[in-house]
Amino acid sequence: MDKNKHKVGLYESIITDSLSHSLAILDGEVVSVKTQKILPAEVGDRLALHLGGL
Repeated sequence: MDKNKHKVGLYESIITDSLSHSLAILDGEVVSVKTQKILPAEVGDRLALHLGGL
């Protein structure tokens, strides 16, 4: 196994699955959803921006 490869943890999996489900049930005629992978170093910043908007 590549020691630099990030292993997804339980909490990351739960959050990802929950967000995926929430995005999947949005009305495609009203909202456009675009997803893409982010760098592991950006995760904390992106999560903070999301949580700051709640």
